[in-house]
Amino acid sequence: MATKKKMLQAAAGNAGGAAVEPVGIDFDGTNDYLSRSSDMTGNADGKTFTFSCAVYLTATNGTQIFRQDDGYTNIWLRNGNQLEINVYNTVGGWGLKAYADVFIPFNTWTIIIASFDMSDTSKRHIYFGDLQTTPTYPTFVNSTLDFTRTPIAVGANTISGISQQLKGRLSNLFLDYTYRDLSIESNRRLFIDADGKPASGQSSLSPILYLPMDDPADPGRNDGTGGDFTLNGIVARSGRGPNQYNAAASTFDGTADYLSKAAVTGMSDSKVLNVSFNFNMQSPSAGNILSLYNGGGVNTFQVGIDLFGGQWRMQIQGRSSSTEILYALIGLSRNFVNDKWQNYSISLDMANTSNRLVYIDGVDYTSNVTWYTYTNAAFNITNKSEVMRESSNYVGGSLSALWFNPTYIDLSADNPFYDTETNSPKDLGASGELPTGSSPLLYFPLRANDAGNNLGTGGDFTVNSGPYVGARGPSEFWGESGYSIAGANYLRNTSLSGGGSSVSQLTVVMAYKVLGTNATLLQANGNASSSLMFIKPIHNTGYRISFRNTAGADVIEATSTTALVANTWHTLLMSFDVTNTAKRHVYLDGVDAGFVYDKYVTSNRLEVGSGTTTYLLGNGAGTSALGNMGFLWFDTTYIDFSQEANRLKFFDAFQYPVDVGADGSLPTENVPMIYMNEGFHLGTNLGSGGNFTQIGAPTDGGYVKG
Repeated sequence: MATKKKMLQAAAGNAGGAAVEPVGIDFDGTNDYLSRSSDMTGNADGKTFTFSCAVYLTATNGTQIFRQDDGYTNIWLRNGNQLEINVYNTVGGWGLKAYADVFIPFNTWTIIIASFDMSDTSKRHIYFGDLQTTPTYPTFVNSTLDFTRTPIAVGANTISGISQQLKGRLSNLFLDYTYRDLSIESNRRLFIDADGKPASGQSSLSPILYLPMDDPADPGRNDGTGGDFTLNGIVARSGRGPNQYNAAASTFDGTADYLSKAAVTGMSDSKVLNVSFNFNMQSPSAGNILSLYNGGGVNTFQVGIDLFGGQWRMQIQGRSSSTEILYALIGLSRNFVNDKWQNYSISLDMANTSNRLVYIDGVDYTSNVTWYTYTNAAFNITNKSEVMRESSNYVGGSLSALWFNPTYIDLSADNPFYDTETNSPKDLGASGELPTGSSPLLYFPLRANDAGNNLGTGGDFTVNSGPYVGARGPSEFWGESGYSIAGANYLRNTSLSGGGSSVSQLTVVMAYKVLGTNATLLQANGNASSSLMFIKPIHNTGYRISFRNTAGADVIEATSTTALVANTWHTLLMSFDVTNTAKRHVYLDGVDAGFVYDKYVTSNRLEVGSGTTTYLLGNGAGTSALGNMGFLWFDTTYIDFSQEANRLKFFDAFQYPVDVGADGSLPTENVPMIYMNEGFHLGTNLGSGGNFTQIGAPTDGGYVKG
């Protein structure tokens, strides 16, 4: 069922397969890193080494991955996300300087593998997964490299102050002093398997350093021979690990970015076609996600978006030579949602109108499609192809896992593209072979640094205006929101269960993006419509919160001068135990908001609900919240948010929502009164307190952004 969205997402590996716990930890870019003040046990200088790790970047500013003695050895990312490897030699100069020519994409796991023999310029390699780079070598001197410098840091520069810190995910960090010819596939398979995941058994190579980072409680555990590292900061397990299937994605700017090929190898006219892709619309514009042409330059098959009736809708069109044989339009009840991943899978057999299927997020929407033209003829598709463009019409948004083949697949029997249990795309195989048992003509994972890489049989495409920016893909856990929750468009619950009077503890978690006016996010009104509580950010001024008892007397009154930034996602965590002034915390965007408490009555209690209490989301206290609200968690529980580990139970190091379970119970092992995420705009409460009612027409607001 839909409300199970990603209940197991944090633990699921390949969709439909056995549960696999993710490896990797999150570094927050502020105070998280691993360090060692003494040299690694058995460390020695030498002329050869192999280094590998899996890294996922969310931001860079001279990011350090591995560093010794103030940069005398450092493996880091400069110029945003360009890999640089520098190693000092034992005679007091640089022995090795290498700059990779391919940029590491953002929001995508990348496995780095590098191996060097300083005595031979032919023995030097840098690979990103199985993609070979052609580095620039400003320095490559036949000399002994100095590996015995201390201190050592992973994820930061700890010598010249805590700086150049990694903001992203990291795992499977490996170092030994063996040269390996990485042009030989079997040597790369020591570090990356054929499915693009970290290879198992790396510790069996007896390296001096191997940090799997598979346990956030002990990320510095070294399964190599050189001794453990110390954790600095508080870290959490990554939501998705490089050991799991992660649908990569590229962001197309809508103005110049597209893929193209003059002729797809092996393409021929066909009556049967299947196309599938994941798409996140971000800057709506009319154009095609996939276009195929005939020899005369006529667009003879296209899947794209256009504006119909004031709404962005999908259209499917095809021709036999120049004669239209297919024109279809998806109905108004299923439109593209801005800032939200959707999987589209289309299977066509022009000889049989019973064999035409359109599935969206694994659900059959064929009956919602108007088939204006459907003729028993073949598509003439033997020439040029384009992705995310039609002529001069560019499509803006993020694209993932584009799959195409002249094949009919019965999606109703077993949809090979989307898993409705986890609400996530399925792994299509290393070459896209899993849906049919053989590779299709087109299968693009859409890794941003190599977006034109077609793992199917039809040949690679040209990347125009690239490289592209990587996107957080559809395999990740996503917090959802409602939009235009304001004025006449908001959510209401008049009989929230599970509350009561004389409550001493309360926790509220939410994310929101409002458009610049004073905004009441949450309000509860008592019998006489008196406000029992409200949470209200005031544009350019600060925040006000108020909580009262059953008599309407103030128990908590507090303000903060932290100004709301309009049209920007914010995260809020607040928790109170009114019996103790030390137990009151409000965090905005991961930082203590510094609230000033005008009142905090420890001898009283909070009224959070009675039979006639009305809860309002996006309306109340004389103001409304125009914009987005999402990922709401509310309960009569105290959670100590002064502890970073507790904050990380709701929002990760990059301020994206964390999977709290299908019913919101993971943080406390109890179901909260309110947990609203999936179906937020519909008023769906996955917690225990009952659903909210739509007042007006709040719409799907897409994802909560970190």
